[in-house]
Amino acid sequence: MTDTLAQTIDDWLDRHPENEASFRTPLEALRILRSAKPVTPGPVVYKPQICLNLRGDKQLFVGDQVYKYNEGQFLLVSVDLPVQGRVTRLGDAGTFLGVILDIDVAAMMRVAEKIDANGREDKKCAVGVFVADLGVEMRNAFERLVALLDRPAALSVLAPAVLDELYYWLLTGPHGAQARRLFRAESHAQKIARSIAQIRSNPVEPVIVEDLASLSGMSLSSFHQHFKSVTSLSPLQYQKRLRLLMAREMMLSEGLNASDAAFRVGYASPSQFSREYSRTFGASPRRDVASFSQA
Repeated sequence: MTDTLAQTIDDWLDRHPENEASFRTPLEALRILRSAKPVTPGPVVYKPQICLNLRGDKQLFVGDQVYKYNEGQFLLVSVDLPVQGRVTRLGDAGTFLGVILDIDVAAMMRVAEKIDANGREDKKCAVGVFVADLGVEMRNAFERLVALLDRPAALSVLAPAVLDELYYWLLTGPHGAQARRLFRAESHAQKIARSIAQIRSNPVEPVIVEDLASLSGMSLSSFHQHFKSVTSLSPLQYQKRLRLLMAREMMLSEGLNASDAAFRVGYASPSQFSREYSRTFGASPRRDVASFSQA
């Protein structure tokens, strides 16, 4: 059976051969990935997004958790997360084909409120990442979205409605209850999202966990519990991952050496920075950066 969504995307890519392996589209929130070889793990910060596999399989490493999502499945990320991902299997056509859709959190929350207007926050910690099968309704919405890419006038008018429809099917599907816990306005997950925004706004400054708990309106123990559930990391681990990613980007884009990058992101000890960098990325800062120049 032909996958019409994959075929629609292939046809669009073939009409735009100037793009690279990571294809930006006329819809800023939508990116397409097509690769003929497994991709080496790359530490990045994922925004709230839907990551859909149409050909091939992937893994995502979040803290000490490993999420595997296969062909025909999607992974939902509800908050900004430092992660490492890789393609583990190419599809039958010898390529990996995937779609990344950045979530408009405010729009998702509006749809969730309409679905569950009288919903109450339960005490269960919501996990901020999950994997689910792509249902027919979400698949059809994705296909209509891709079909609009070469019709800019229609895209600007119709895309918001198609995205709302896609959010609706996500929030009412088999994992809908979990998704609604993540995107309800005053949910624990959204309170944790506010603390994450605070960490990201000034990642060089030391984390004061008591202040973050107060910002989230939680007791210290409840804050730790929910932060770990949503992100798979403690607040201090989260900041450390952010700092290391920032330093890596500085070394790659600005040519900084490891010591200068370490000081710029808040490390007082270059040797501690090097140890933590090696544990996180699997190589010393110098070797890691050199591997990119040799690629």
